[in-house]
Amino acid sequence: MLAWFSFATAISGISKNKAPLLALSFEPVNGFALDTIVRSFLANEIGKNAGAFPASVSEVNRQMAIKAFVKEPTAKAAVAMLALSNTSVEGRRDLMKRAYALTRRETIVTGWMIADSGKNDDVNALLHHYDVTMRANSAVRDVMLRQLVALMPNDRFLEPMAKTLQGNPQWSDQFWNAILRNKDALRNAVSLRGRLKGPALSIAKNYDEKLIDALTKDKFFNESLAFYQSLKQGGMATKGIIASDFSNGPKYPPYDWKLTATGEYGAVIADDRMQYSAIPNSGGLFARRLIRMTPGNYKLDVALDNPPQQGGLLFVKLRCAEKGFGNIVLLNMALKSATLIERFSVSNAQCAFYWVELTGVAEQAGLDVAFKKLAIIDTSFQNSDLAGLGLK
Repeated sequence: MLAWFSFATAISGISKNKAPLLALSFEPVNGFALDTIVRSFLANEIGKNAGAFPASVSEVNRQMAIKAFVKEPTAKAAVAMLALSNTSVEGRRDLMKRAYALTRRETIVTGWMIADSGKNDDVNALLHHYDVTMRANSAVRDVMLRQLVALMPNDRFLEPMAKTLQGNPQWSDQFWNAILRNKDALRNAVSLRGRLKGPALSIAKNYDEKLIDALTKDKFFNESLAFYQSLKQGGMATKGIIASDFSNGPKYPPYDWKLTATGEYGAVIADDRMQYSAIPNSGGLFARRLIRMTPGNYKLDVALDNPPQQGGLLFVKLRCAEKGFGNIVLLNMALKSATLIERFSVSNAQCAFYWVELTGVAEQAGLDVAFKKLAIIDTSFQNSDLAGLGLK
């Protein structure tokens, strides 16, 4: 009899995870196998309740949980099932905390802790449980990160979220990538970044360029420009000049130049020049930059090292970037010589942001040009710096 008992116990232990129903066919019944079935039943109940935890559980499920707990007191799902069968809110919470103390990997338990924190409006506890769950179980990170990022439009979450990120969780990079995909979260992303320091800030800085790009694509122009200016820290300090020379390479497009490079044509910024090359019978949009202009009078000042080769075509266009105003084109000029000066006015106050776009098309001879200057100057602004730069 003892030999049979020992053999049955061993077989039941080996098969508990892979085949819980098979494990239950042996005596004595394995508590962990029962716990696996309890977890399955509980997950099914949650699914039938549209993803919410049920207000009560059936007596059959409760008895199954009791049996699992008696056989194995560390059966987490069983403790969770018993918690849900408790009619007292405090009783439920106490049992769930006990189950939570057994493991951080039981998603049903941590899910309940998250839901309970939300009901109690306890932001710190809510984020703590999200953090613990994602650290312990990478399989649930994608789903939980989407839920976490969905909280970002609420300003109340910014400071607690910053404190959570200061702990350098393993999911920090995934979090910032998830923010970039959520339009509603983008506006507060800059504010969240501003609350970080040390290693947490270093991680966030890796996403600065992508954050500016995402804000711009979603038409949050004022927010993206303010963020860009904070990063540049006075790098464009000469007032009256919106875009000038090519002394610095692009770091934060599209407020710096966004360059295109294909196998047939492309642009680079080097040696204080923007250099554009295109093989024969190729070309297209090769550089563009987003600028802000208020109503007033302006001057476009372009200088090339040499005029375009015969058969090569260069164009500079200024068009509105705002939604619904893309048909507003201030300029669309062909660059036929080594220099171009063109005065123009901005009169539409509804459009504040414009694309400066450069296009080059090569015919049979190909095209190689170098821009040494492309400046847009607010002519109403009087500044001696403009004269010093040859832009006045």
